[in-house]
Amino acid sequence: MRPTFIAIAALCFIGCKPSIENQLQGKWDFYKSESKAEHAFENNDDLTVKVFDGVSSRIFASNYLYFVNEKKCTGIVGAETGSYFSGNWHVDPKDSTLSLTIEGKDVPFFKIEKIEDDKLYCTFKKTQKKYSVISLDQILVFKRTQEGTEVALSYTQPQFNQWRVKPKTSENLNQIKERVKGALRYSALVCKLGMKYKSKSVSTATFNLPLKYYSNGVMMKPMGECKDWTALFYDEYDALVGYNIVVSAIKSDLIIPRMDSAMETNEFIFTELLKSIK
Repeated sequence: MRPTFIAIAALCFIGCKPSIENQLQGKWDFYKSESKAEHAFENNDDLTVKVFDGVSSRIFASNYLYFVNEKKCTGIVGAETGSYFSGNWHVDPKDSTLSLTIEGKDVPFFKIEKIEDDKLYCTFKKTQKKYSVISLDQILVFKRTQEGTEVALSYTQPQFNQWRVKPKTSENLNQIKERVKGALRYSALVCKLGMKYKSKSVSTATFNLPLKYYSNGVMMKPMGECKDWTALFYDEYDALVGYNIVVSAIKSDLIIPRMDSAMETNEFIFTELLKSIK
């Protein structure tokens, strides 16, 4: 009887393994980029591989995937500022291809290599070369966050991300102001929800603001270091107009009180900068 019992238990264990759809539920933030670069470089140059992976990791820092439920997904994918999307998703059981609804189209986007230790390993499908920039051999590693409810992650919804949609024509001053306000409003909301739901920290990578962040405040980046900011606008001229709007807001009489955390300080700054833009 004992061997039979063991066999039945083993079958139950296999049968109870959660589906890939169930494993994906929740929010995954970009963690790092790995590559198969060691196969491409002669002499297995470890330093070259590390530099390669380090550069590509910075490029994808803003990426995340939030699988709201078994059908709905939002996120930012791709190099630099990435492309925001909100739509449906599904996984092809034959080859573990993750398809996302982007710009109204069902797009085979990632091949899921594995899910292990709360990490999601993906590679770009060949048709998504424009998103990968460097190499289709990159493995993007996403790490499951502790954040959970849809309310706590409301900043991932479309109404808070319209400023990310790159315009197809040059914008006037009021339109550029609204784009800047959208970025500040989003950043303030991320910090506010992070404090409300007691997140240990929030990533500034998705803010895309031309700012450097410190524990007691912020300062402007030189315009030449603001590629992710510039990518939000039609061209460099519009990006400079937006940059100067932020500069003018920072130059206003802003007194920052002593606060308990950098998250609280940043939320206060974003909110006050937003108020100062008329």
